[in-house]
Amino acid sequence: MSEEQPIVLGENEDFIPIITEDGEELLCEKILEHENPETGRKYVFLVPVSESDDDEVQDVFPFRYLESEEGFELQALETDEEWDEVEEVFNALMDALPEDED
Repeated sequence: MSEEQPIVLGENEDFIPIITEDGEELLCEKILEHENPETGRKYVFLVPVSESDDDEVQDVFPFRYLESEEGFELQALETDEEWDEVEEVFNALMDALPEDED
């Protein structure tokens, strides 16, 4: 992910374009949001739209985000501790979702 320039979005966007490490734009869907009650930091979890309907394992892109008058700004996770925290939260949220029955 490009860390040089944060992505600023309008309010309540469910589909969010991100720039990959290769410099290509990738349209993603917001699947989960989380706010850490201790730090107040907010996180969003995104999956590429082309993968959002697949039953296979999907790439998930977590970002920290800040809200502003213009909408919100995505920021890359910075530390191993933050990655560990976000991974734990994501796994707990996914475990709490009901399983799809065929």
